[in-house]
Amino acid sequence: MSVAESTRLASATESVRLPSYSVRVENYKPDNGTESLLMLGLSHKDSHSTHRRTEWMYKNNPAGRAVVCTITHNKSEKDVGVLALCKRQIKTRSGIQNSGIFCDLVADRSHRTLGPAIQLMQEALNTAKPLKLRKIYGWPNEKSIVLFKRFPSAELGQVGIYRRYFNWRSIFSDYMPRLPAAVLGSVFNIADSTLQWVLEQVTRQFYEVREINSFDQRFDALWSIASGRYEEIGVRNAEFLNWRFCQNSENEHRILAINSRKTKNLTGYVVYRKLNDTSVEISDFLAANSRFSERALLRAFSSHIRRKGYQKISVHFTGNSSTARNLWLCGFIKVGAQASIHFHFPDGDDPVQNPHTHITQADHDVG
Repeated sequence: MSVAESTRLASATESVRLPSYSVRVENYKPDNGTESLLMLGLSHKDSHSTHRRTEWMYKNNPAGRAVVCTITHNKSEKDVGVLALCKRQIKTRSGIQNSGIFCDLVADRSHRTLGPAIQLMQEALNTAKPLKLRKIYGWPNEKSIVLFKRFPSAELGQVGIYRRYFNWRSIFSDYMPRLPAAVLGSVFNIADSTLQWVLEQVTRQFYEVREINSFDQRFDALWSIASGRYEEIGVRNAEFLNWRFCQNSENEHRILAINSRKTKNLTGYVVYRKLNDTSVEISDFLAANSRFSERALLRAFSSHIRRKGYQKISVHFTGNSSTARNLWLCGFIKVGAQASIHFHFPDGDDPVQNPHTHITQADHDVG
């Protein structure tokens, strides 16, 4: 064998032994590379909207800048995928602790295999200890849940999906002939609207309801009271709420607040967004008291939405059993569940399985 052939063989052997991909982990910084990769998987049509989104989600987050994991194909020396770990703060009985949520797992079409995705996620999980993240979690869709489950530390949970209907005729028409559906639906509509009107009159004796545009210091006071109801809950002070909902370039949110007529204090709020011409979705809600004020909040919001002409309210929630009961008492029916994944560490526990918590779309990366 000639020297040239030996050199070529050695070089070929070395290339086989080299890993196909390498991952670099760094705090987010504005650059075209990350945003170009994100555009491979996001629905944005232009770089401007992508930049606005990353500035909001990755840079301006009050919990800290996102950690960005970028994977490079070693042979071509080309960046082919990205995964972001966005930071969140959680209040527990021990105080404020940091957590992370998986966002924006995106890969070039020619590299959309399990290998690169698993390598990205593993590198992101490895950052938990040096960053002192107590928890890392994600909200997988039907395709990505298989990927999440490949990690031994992953634990599957569920977030309930609840709906409040106002047009019962359309609901019954999906399960029975037209005439019985129309008759039964009309009866339900009359009974529901009458009960809703009576409860609304009672609520108005104790609470004032109005829409507002932003979150002020009153929400810090509400947060300090309401957070005491839970063993664990994502931080919902005014700074977070303004960032999460008022500065969100992805969705337009609206805020409904209720105030005590007696004390003039803020006692609860609902953040919601329009899904289409007939339905809205609650992105977050919180009340100072788990009994009367929470029911008053949900009933006041339902009346508010009914008057606007919508036919349906949706909300994602899991946690405190008293809140689940209040949802039911206010006409919200559990119709399904969305998967959530928690990566548990030796000193952590699963927030989705904790019955004394409060998880809504506010704890998601979008919505």
